[in-house]
Amino acid sequence: MKAIKRPGHPLIAAPSATGLDVRSIRLSASYIGATQQTFSDAIGVPVKTLRNWEQRRRTPTGPARVLLSLIARDPWIVFDVSNDQRAERQRRN
Repeated sequence: MKAIKRPGHPLIAAPSATGLDVRSIRLSASYIGATQQTFSDAIGVPVKTLRNWEQRRRTPTGPARVLLSLIARDPWIVFDVSNDQRAERQRRN
């Protein structure tokens, strides 16, 4: 397999928390889970946290902001990665 040539140090800007509409991200990725509970389970946060983000009482920070930005860009990314990890665990066992 040929390696992908990438720059030595990627420049990554942190996604803006103000531009994230968490509710619309959840609804656009409905195959992950249209309900707050199933979506929060899929991304690994408590449902209370998700509700706070959707009602704009809190804003996502750190890794959650990055994950939500990835889901907004390509909702299948969570499904693909989680299935790859599950398949790898099964191969090891």
